[in-house]
Amino acid sequence: MTTAGGHPSHSAIPFRRARIPVSRGLLSGGLLMLLGIWGGLVPFVGPKFGYAYTPDTGWTWTWGRFWLEVIPAIAVVLGGLGLARARTHTTGMVSGWLASVGGAWFILGPVLSTLWTGGPSAAGDPVSATTAGRVLQEIGFFSGLGVVVLFLGAVALGRFAVAAQPKPREPRA
Repeated sequence: MTTAGGHPSHSAIPFRRARIPVSRGLLSGGLLMLLGIWGGLVPFVGPKFGYAYTPDTGWTWTWGRFWLEVIPAIAVVLGGLGLARARTHTTGMVSGWLASVGGAWFILGPVLSTLWTGGPSAAGDPVSATTAGRVLQEIGFFSGLGVVVLFLGAVALGRFAVAAQPKPREPRA
């Protein structure tokens, strides 16, 4: 199909069906899967090393851990897996959004949980005795983890948005 000027149309390949090399999301997908695994396991394994939120016992299940750490971790791991295996624009975009939403929930979840608890965060309190330790726990469990996940998800979204654009063909002589 050509345009009025005789140049080939960019709609020759449907945007959503454009094939993308698997390598397009492999690095960001792999990193997101690792970060998601970290976010989902650190509340259960961290207490063994003094890196925890209350309750500071390993493998203790709470609703706060479920909603604020396990659910976003699952979203990030699934988003990362989807990005690592994405072969189409649609799969890459949906996976990037899923990972980004998981990252945003790591950031906002502890603050928003005060709405359903009526006061303190459902995440609990950092158990470190020092201010620096509490800051590192907050960064490693929630805000820092969420920022890195959100950044990688946004980068992947940008790569997949650009990747699906068909290359213009040169006019035939």
